[in-house]
Amino acid sequence: DASTFGLFYDAFAKIQQNSNVKKVVIDLSHNGGGEVAALISILGFMSPDGEVNLTYFHTLNKNYCSEWYHVDTNLDGEFDARDGFGGQYDFYVLTSGYSYSCANALPYFAQVDGLAKIIGEQPSGGDCAVENFLDAYGQVARMSGYFKFGRMTAGNFISDENAVKVDIPFGKNADKLYFNYEDRKSVV
Repeated sequence: DASTFGLFYDAFAKIQQNSNVKKVVIDLSHNGGGEVAALISILGFMSPDGEVNLTYFHTLNKNYCSEWYHVDTNLDGEFDARDGFGGQYDFYVLTSGYSYSCANALPYFAQVDGLAKIIGEQPSGGDCAVENFLDAYGQVARMSGYFKFGRMTAGNFISDENAVKVDIPFGKNADKLYFNYEDRKSVV
């Protein structure tokens, strides 16, 4: 998705101007899913070299597929090791129960590839790529497709459906953990 790529490109241009920035949080807490192209773009920015590996199980023909992409994050026209920001920043992905579909796949692939820590709440799942459908009357619909995201582990396909493990859970006491009300009272 071009708008997601542009958003991340602009954000990293600003981040790089501030040498004090060491950690980057990607907020998917209100993201109900979306485009696989956006998923690939964001993972490209998080990787150390722009390389992205998406894997899925094709539910109709029962084949496992692994696809590799390279995201030219610096737009220099070269697909090389100068792409990506992994290793330059510590990445965190903020998720919630509303995070679904590609907003579940991104933290999954970021976690299994060692690109980010997952913070917040357990995402809701959703392991199928969404397919667009147009019928003979011109009616458009979106439905779950036949690609299930995940990884092959020890000869078995493990779906990303409920596989994300939150590294830093917020839980019921999130406001007490992350907001210091005592300091706030002294400012007011």
